[in-house]
Amino acid sequence: MLSAADGYAFSGKDEGDGGEAILATDATKGTHGYSAFHPLMGASFVASGTGIKAGVVLEKISNTDVAPTMAAVLGLEMEDVEGRVLEEILEAR
Repeated sequence: MLSAADGYAFSGKDEGDGGEAILATDATKGTHGYSAFHPLMGASFVASGTGIKAGVVLEKISNTDVAPTMAAVLGLEMEDVEGRVLEEILEAR
């Protein structure tokens, strides 16, 4: 796997013609394939509706928490999964 350093991006070109494959950039550029561990590659999580408490603000969560949480909203339980139910956003059941 390759990952461009901060301040650089891959051009997406590889014609072998001597063109630049790595470009300096003054803005964050993103494409598929960046490391999930890079701090700028986080995603947003928004939950709203029946069974969800209004106004709860979460700190950073794991993407593996989404499926067990949505299962709990539906009244289901997922066993032997890596994530956890985000109980702090759920209304009393």
